[in-house]
Amino acid sequence: MFIERKIYPKLISHLQKRQITVITGMRRTGKTTLLRELLRTVQLSNKIYIDLERMDNRQIFMEANYENVVRALNQRGISFKEKAIIAVDE
Repeated sequence: MFIERKIYPKLISHLQKRQITVITGMRRTGKTTLLRELLRTVQLSNKIYIDLERMDNRQIFMEANYENVVRALNQRGISFKEKAIIAVDE
């Protein structure tokens, strides 16, 4: 169940900017739920949720070569020629 927090509309608005957004907080406070709800709500097809609990996803960011990271995200459907939302959940 998703309970909309006061910050939710601000996060939706912030996603329109070309900036990195970091959501931090204590364990079990709903960060993952918030992230998933944001992705579900945003009207953009060029988006991906990456759960770093999965080893195959973790491997993407263990790459020393940036081009390999870009290639791995391309293979997962992300285009860097247009706006993209890449949600990384640890």
